[in-house]
Amino acid sequence: MRPVYHVAVSGALALAQWGLTGDRRAALWTFLSGTLIDLDHLPDYILNARREEIRLTFVLHSWELWAVVAVAAWARGGSRLALASVGSPVLHLLLDIWGNRVPARFFSFAWRARRGFSLRAIRTRPVRRSLPQSVWEIPRYIVANVFGPLRRPLESQALGKSPEYNTSHVP
Repeated sequence: MRPVYHVAVSGALALAQWGLTGDRRAALWTFLSGTLIDLDHLPDYILNARREEIRLTFVLHSWELWAVVAVAAWARGGSRLALASVGSPVLHLLLDIWGNRVPARFFSFAWRARRGFSLRAIRTRPVRRSLPQSVWEIPRYIVANVFGPLRRPLESQALGKSPEYNTSHVP
């Protein structure tokens, strides 16, 4: 899922939390933990730039990490702190599952580690190499993944018609 959607969802969740609890620090954590989790992609982008075999480690995208954080938060401050600590990152993972169409096990660090973090071993659909080919392409790649590729509308969409409204095949 594109980071801009994670920012929007985490922002809404943080505002709701702030409105319900009045705790600005918890709301800030909710926002930051739901958005900055994607920073763990940067090492993979850099390390995979020239590698033929793509490896996906992204440590922050793991159920195990957030389970440990939840248990530690529960032990320290109860269920409210545990929910505030892991709610946004878990929602982030769920949105990634939905948006990227991957199974939940994809975000298990142990599951990826057993497969050597190899994209070929953990892929759930055919691999298209869309990672940057060099370190210098990383900024363009990040911008394209945040805002999406520029797409030209279909002719029928440009004319304000739906694709189903195509009458060119009628004699």
